[in-house]
Amino acid sequence: MAKRNYLGNKRRNLIIILAVALTAFLITSVCSIGMGYWDAMTKRSLYMAGVKYDIMLPAPTEKQIQKAYQMDKIQWAGLNVKCAVVKNYDGVPTQIRLFWSDKVNWEQQCVPAHEFTAGTYPRRRMRSSFPHKCLESWE
Repeated sequence: MAKRNYLGNKRRNLIIILAVALTAFLITSVCSIGMGYWDAMTKRSLYMAGVKYDIMLPAPTEKQIQKAYQMDKIQWAGLNVKCAVVKNYDGVPTQIRLFWSDKVNWEQQCVPAHEFTAGTYPRRRMRSSFPHKCLESWE
């Protein structure tokens, strides 16, 4: 009886098979696009922030900093502090933010975020590194 029903409704069965195949294709496509978008946005925020982190606590108190250092689930707790803003350099208006990083922040969070960077980081005190676009705008 099932065989007779299947053979008798070829058009309906073909439509159902196509619908199932199309649904599987669309689900796969949506998941692939979503994962690609997630990866792209993660890399974009990493490049823009210049620091590899999962959470940031702006203006923490000393008590919050000590608690972060003591928590078992936090792998790396580093400090990154905006210490100055250059508004004018040699008569050229700029908006350059300068940051100070502790050793943990620099070695475990900043350097991995800049693995794609060509060149070297400053090795001596009182040296700086700037992106090429920043240096080109000063010329």
